[in-house]
Amino acid sequence: MSRVALRADVLGDGHLSLAWDAHPNPSRHTLLIQRTGSVPAYTSIGLDGSLRRYEILSLSRHQRYLVCMLASRGKKTACSDWLSVTPRAGLAALPSEELRGFESRIARVDRLHVMPQERRLTAFWHCSPGFADKVAVELMRGRRLLGRLMLEPEVKSVALDASRGIAIEPGKRHTIKLFTLFAGTAVQGPPPVVCTPAPQGHEREANREHPQAHLIYPTLSLAPELRIFEDESYGDDEPELEIRCAHCRAEVHWQDYRLLCSRCGAEFIPNGRGEYLECSRLRFGTCQCCLPRKILVQKAGSSSLVCAHSGKEHIRMPGRGGYSLIEDLPYGLCQCCRPRQPLVRSGETIRCSRSGELHENQDGQYVWAPSQPVFDASAIDELLDAGLAEICSTGVSRRRN
Repeated sequence: MSRVALRADVLGDGHLSLAWDAHPNPSRHTLLIQRTGSVPAYTSIGLDGSLRRYEILSLSRHQRYLVCMLASRGKKTACSDWLSVTPRAGLAALPSEELRGFESRIARVDRLHVMPQERRLTAFWHCSPGFADKVAVELMRGRRLLGRLMLEPEVKSVALDASRGIAIEPGKRHTIKLFTLFAGTAVQGPPPVVCTPAPQGHEREANREHPQAHLIYPTLSLAPELRIFEDESYGDDEPELEIRCAHCRAEVHWQDYRLLCSRCGAEFIPNGRGEYLECSRLRFGTCQCCLPRKILVQKAGSSSLVCAHSGKEHIRMPGRGGYSLIEDLPYGLCQCCRPRQPLVRSGETIRCSRSGELHENQDGQYVWAPSQPVFDASAIDELLDAGLAEICSTGVSRRRN
C-alpha cells in the first residue's frame, strides 16, 4: 500500500482537525495518539476505511501530542509520518523528529503469573504502555495447542477452563505464553510459564519441579481476625475453627474452592475480618474472575463494579441480568466512548450500547463508522488528570487501583 499523507490543522484551543489520503482504499484506519510528558500515554481509535477526515475537540491546550494514521487492508499496513501538535490557537502542526513507524511503540506483556487448579488455569499479566489491538493467550500441552484466546488490551487476567472450550487435564504439564498484536505485528512477551493442574490442596506438590517465580496458588484463610497483642493466645487449648450454616446449622466445608454447606448447599465467602457472608445476599454478588470467589465492590462516585481482589472491572450488559467480564462480551468494546462500553447487536447491525454509534467488522475487528467524524476528548483529559484512568491501546480504561 502507498504511504498515508496525513495533515493536521489546529482550528482553535483544544480543536484539532485531521485529514488524510490513502490509496488504494483501505478496509480500516487506525488513529494513533501519544500524549507526551514524563509518563507518556497512548490511545488508538479504529475507524472505518471510507473516512478521510476526523476532528477532535477539548484536547488540552497545554499538552503536546504526537499523531499518526495507519491504513490497513488485510495484512498490509501503510503508515503516515508522525506529527507533533500542541492544540493551541496560532500554533501549527510540525513533523516529529522523535518517531519513525510505530513498531517501537507497541505494548509488550512484561509480567506473567499463573495459578494452577484442578481443571482451571488462571493467567495474570501486566502490559507496558503502548499500542495494542489484542493480547493473545496460547495454552499448550506438550506440542498440542489446546486453545488460543484473542483478548481486549484492557483485560489483565483470564481463566482457562471448560467454559471456554479448553479441556484442562490434571496431572499433565501445561504451558502458557502471551504476546501482543498491533496492526499485524506480533510482539512476544515474557518466557512461557509451565505448570501442572492438580486437585485442591495438592497444587504445590504437583508443581514442585517447575520454576516457582511465576506460579501462585489458591488459598482461602478461614482464621478469625488477627490478634493484635502477642500475649493474646490460647496456648495448647486453642479451639479449632468451626463454621456452621446460617440456615440449617450444618457444617460448612472448603470444597471445590468454595465454602459450601454440606446439607443445603448454601455458599459463603469470608470478608477478611473473620466474618462469613452468604453469597446470595450480597448486593452485587461475587466476581467471575477468581476462584475462590471474591466480593464485587462499587467504586466511590461511580457505577463501576470491580473485584475486591483482582481489580477487574465487571460491566453490566443491557438487557441482561448480572455483570459480565470484558473478555466474555460477544462483540467486545466500542471505539466511541471513554470509558469504552459494550457493543451489542441491534437488528442486523452492531452498535455501542450507550451512544448507539455503528461499528463494523473489518479484518476481524470492530471499528467505528461515525455518523459525525467529530470526537469530544474532554472526558479523556479529565479522567487522566484526575488519575482515574489510563490511556491504553484502544482507548481510555478505568485505572486498576
